[in-house]
Amino acid sequence: TAYHYPHKTLGMQGFKALGGWTVRAVDPGVQRVYTSSDLLTEDTDVRHTAKVLRSRAWCQRSGSKQYSAQTKKRHERALVDVQHKLNCVPFRRTADPAKFGRYVDALTEPMTWDALQRYAKHRVLRKDRFQAKRHLQRALDHEVGVLCKLREGTDQTLLLYGNGASSNIFRKVKNTAKGPAKKLFDQAVRRKKAVCIWADEFRTSKLGIDGHLLVHPEERRVDRLDPPPCKAARHYLGEAFPGCRCFCNERLCHSKRKVLYHCAVHAKRHFQHDVCCQTTGSKYERRTWNRDVAGALNTGCLSLGQALGLRGQVGMWDCGARDGMGKVGSHKGEIRTTLLSWAEIFGSAGQALPFLLPSTKPLA
Repeated sequence: TAYHYPHKTLGMQGFKALGGWTVRAVDPGVQRVYTSSDLLTEDTDVRHTAKVLRSRAWCQRSGSKQYSAQTKKRHERALVDVQHKLNCVPFRRTADPAKFGRYVDALTEPMTWDALQRYAKHRVLRKDRFQAKRHLQRALDHEVGVLCKLREGTDQTLLLYGNGASSNIFRKVKNTAKGPAKKLFDQAVRRKKAVCIWADEFRTSKLGIDGHLLVHPEERRVDRLDPPPCKAARHYLGEAFPGCRCFCNERLCHSKRKVLYHCAVHAKRHFQHDVCCQTTGSKYERRTWNRDVAGALNTGCLSLGQALGLRGQVGMWDCGARDGMGKVGSHKGEIRTTLLSWAEIFGSAGQALPFLLPSTKPLA
């Protein structure tokens, strides 16, 4: 089967060119590997087409947590003497080549090197590593099949995948369970499960589908507002001890943290919302939102709008737009003082909204 994206016919025929396609917009993330919603579903409510894969659910299905725990226990039993010897060597984490050479010399000693080689060649360890890779690949194939599943009455799937995962930046986030945001895209392309396109997701999580700025409500949970504990060996403000986290996160601020990562002064500025239209990510005009689902819809609508040649009408979703706290947008020198909803953007081209969201209150 020849897989292609009908972007040329889409500009001439509109959404009729996507007849027989399952158009699925995907918003990748960290805590949620992806959140997807189907577009051009005719009479189907878009909220009924949402799919979510959480990172913790992925870790349970792939067995990565169990394999990591087993490997850690085996490593502690087999290499306890070697690890203790290496921990006693100073400067093992320094960037100075002269000091790091001491750690390399201790690592390449015959007794230490032979113990590491015997551990790496152990039959049980290699077997567990092979089984872990097999379970991981099986879980990945299953999730790709779920993500690229055809809707009834269609014969091809078009994935508008958010380009936030293209650089695999979600794998670099620390202290959280991570999922294969980029591997899902690569595996779908390799297996030819769908036509996969990196879609621009600029401001898709910042603006709602009605074009207004989304401002998250002020954090009031005490456990989230307390400053995180500092685990540095020495606490000192300066470049000599970059691991210390006792001071404010703002540049050139020498005050200690009081609220989350900020001092008392910068915390007030951080949690202050100077926006004319106070909106939140949960409720706005008696309409309940899911931030990730709204982001997926924005990503899909932005990609379809650009394919239709509506780049000058996308307003604040354009990469060249000036923000101005959600009041001003520009495109090629054109200043836009109003925020347009997707209903108004597609309506200017004579197209209907690409998704159905039944409600007594219109989106426009």
